[in-house]
Amino acid sequence: MTPIRQLLRQPVRLIAVLLLLGMSAAFFSLSAGVFASAQATLNEIERNYTTIAVPTSESTMIESDDNYVTHENAISSEMWRYMDFLAENKTLIRGAYSQKFISAYCPSVRTVISAEEDGIYTHSSDKPYNRAVFVIRVESVMANEFPFYDRILISAKITATIEEIIQLHPGYQTRGTLKISHIFNSRNEFDALGLAPGQRYLLNGTDYADEDLSLRTDIASHLRLPLSEVDLADLSYDIPTAILDSLNVHDPDYHPVASYETEDVSMLFESGDIAKIDACGISLVQLDNVKLSTPFLAADGTDTGLTTGDVCTNASLTPLDTDWETFVASNPEWQLALQEVDTQYHTFSVIGTDLLESLYTFHQKESFVTDGRSFTDDEYRSGAKVCLISESTAQASSLHVGDEIDMSFYWGIDSSSLPFNVLWKPQPEPYSAKLGFTGEPRRYRVIGIYRQSNLWDTTGYSFTPNTVFVPAASLNEYCFTARQGAMFTYVLQNGRMQDFKDALAAQGYPTNLVFCFDGGYSKIADTLRGFHKSAAQLFIAACATSLAALLVYQALFVNRQRRTMGLMLSLGAGRRRATWFGCRIAILPIVIATILGATVGLLVMNATVQSLLSSVSEVMDTAMSTASALGHATTEAAISTTPAAVPPAALAQCLLASLLAALSIARITRKPPLELIRKG
Repeated sequence: MTPIRQLLRQPVRLIAVLLLLGMSAAFFSLSAGVFASAQATLNEIERNYTTIAVPTSESTMIESDDNYVTHENAISSEMWRYMDFLAENKTLIRGAYSQKFISAYCPSVRTVISAEEDGIYTHSSDKPYNRAVFVIRVESVMANEFPFYDRILISAKITATIEEIIQLHPGYQTRGTLKISHIFNSRNEFDALGLAPGQRYLLNGTDYADEDLSLRTDIASHLRLPLSEVDLADLSYDIPTAILDSLNVHDPDYHPVASYETEDVSMLFESGDIAKIDACGISLVQLDNVKLSTPFLAADGTDTGLTTGDVCTNASLTPLDTDWETFVASNPEWQLALQEVDTQYHTFSVIGTDLLESLYTFHQKESFVTDGRSFTDDEYRSGAKVCLISESTAQASSLHVGDEIDMSFYWGIDSSSLPFNVLWKPQPEPYSAKLGFTGEPRRYRVIGIYRQSNLWDTTGYSFTPNTVFVPAASLNEYCFTARQGAMFTYVLQNGRMQDFKDALAAQGYPTNLVFCFDGGYSKIADTLRGFHKSAAQLFIAACATSLAALLVYQALFVNRQRRTMGLMLSLGAGRRRATWFGCRIAILPIVIATILGATVGLLVMNATVQSLLSSVSEVMDTAMSTASALGHATTEAAISTTPAAVPPAALAQCLLASLLAALSIARITRKPPLELIRKG
């Protein structure tokens, strides 16, 4: 007789056993899956959420007796030391993350400027790409003397037309009138140029500004219009006298001459604003003998033994009586100047980080990876040559994930002043052809492309699209660091934000000097931990239920095999054969029921978890919506279902039940056959 035939002889009992064990297996495996899902979701939340504390960049201006101005951070040195102590202790603070900064050059990178973006042109954000070289023809000159310490300087306002564009960032346009601002170190220097209407000059300038675009951007912003709809031909120069009289009463110095009107609102303009129409501007920098002889300090503040004149080109404005190519070919200083400007258009900021999510804009999801991926822990540790670039720069440069770029790092002519500039945000340094690069180019692979919700944010906690992120350990050069703005962040232990503030307050330190953000973690974690506890209790109950089911199975089915075992033994089957037969009879229902129970568990797993965790999901969604409305974190959080936990749980129960059944059968077959037949 086979085990199956023996089982089928008692169908009612078999069905009852299968129902008992199947329900037990389904409940046990499903509860194990729910618990595993709760644990996985909790782990995912802990992994994806980062709590940061951003120290303020607020500073106090201190002026010395010799009129030298310094800035002192509002956070005291004692408060810094205490927070560093907490970071070392790691109870409240996971770590202090200081970013590295250095400038880099890559000829294949085409940088972008705010002038290319509709309605957000900001002149200061385009540095240092607003350097330009033109051939100009002077239209008019206005010069004024003014005292400066023990000297008399000449301030010149020059209007000119651009005859030829030699170098200009491709994102800019030129206008009909070029306004030039220039400070001459003496009257002799001014007279030597022979500035007069009709004269041609070769110009190398900085701070190029599209005044026409700036005016139209202001109008679009004020009147809430698309930039494309702003037409300066619609300006009205007929302002009613009553309006002018009313304005004169409130502000006698305000003299509007034109207005721009829509159906709902109007905007007034003075003559200085009207002068911006079809105009652009540029500044000239010419170093005097004092500045030329000033010692030049390295990025780390050490004396290089060089002077400013050794590292700066001094080519700004030169009379031109031939074509510019011929002139430049015989002038090494102008050759260097043209090299500098061309190189500058392909420079960008490089920020080395040990945790991208520690930066405020990435933490708040104002910047986020849209293609590829972020850095891995191994890449952070090993200093892998991988990088993230902005979506804007990638599109302009035709770069994609997987491409490689060669970075040549450098320190510019303003590097030693960075630690003293509290308003500084990561923008590349002005490149010096005389200083050159710090070493040979290094090749980095693009692994991700990030997007910014605000490309040209002017706050100190932001950065421009011309910023490349790399693992900090990949930068071997001396890099600038600072405890300000985007360059420094404390990362707190999740859930300890209020404890951190309380610790500061207990020491007497102001808590409003450190801004804390947890990305909505506090609204999610408590609810999720509560469910995790309930899932654990449910799993324990399932274990107890499963054990009870196994005991009932032993009593109602396994022990009922005594008569069969006794008959086999009395007929000379042998203990081993009888045991093997009995084990098959006892284990086969367990296997069948486990398969059925695990199948049911797998089928209802996802729906059950989603239903049980619906309250958690609602809290998540609410937290996310609230954070988004505040302009804060939008970290994705999702319920994690772990169906892979069902089969192992069912298998574990199956093995345990089979082991108990086999032990019971083995115990039974050790008894005398007659005793087994009588009791059976």
